[in-house]
Amino acid sequence: MAVPVRITAQGEAYGSHGACEGWNSCGSAQGCALAACQVNGFNEVVSYGDALPCTSFSNCNLFDTTNTSTVSCGYVNTNCAVMGVTDIWCDNGSWTGKCDVTLPNQSSPSGHGNRNKLTLTTFSVNTTSEIPEFGVIAAGVALIGTLAIFIVRRRN
Repeated sequence: MAVPVRITAQGEAYGSHGACEGWNSCGSAQGCALAACQVNGFNEVVSYGDALPCTSFSNCNLFDTTNTSTVSCGYVNTNCAVMGVTDIWCDNGSWTGKCDVTLPNQSSPSGHGNRNKLTLTTFSVNTTSEIPEFGVIAAGVALIGTLAIFIVRRRN
């Protein structure tokens, strides 16, 4: 796993158009967090923070009513209690900046204890060196050791 990336700035959240309440096309806070990661170029949501009505945020990016791959950026609504999720951290991809040109501050927020961390249930182990020189060096050391043993035995 690479280093997780925070995709929401202070006061920014992701939600979904639709009924004037609930999660609509996202289905849940986790669903909106995952859709936000995906629309910004990542494949996984690592964690997310508060889930509140979008009226609680200064900026709520809202997904289309039926399609979470389309988002309206910078939506501000003081009349509708559609839900939004903030403090979204993503991984396994690269930043495309759907709603913001630059990444927000990457420091952990003060309310770190309220983050909803997701546990990964699969893992992989890389048993080969990613640096080919180590394989060559190991072969060279083995060859030198073998020659040294041969020479010592031949002298005896």
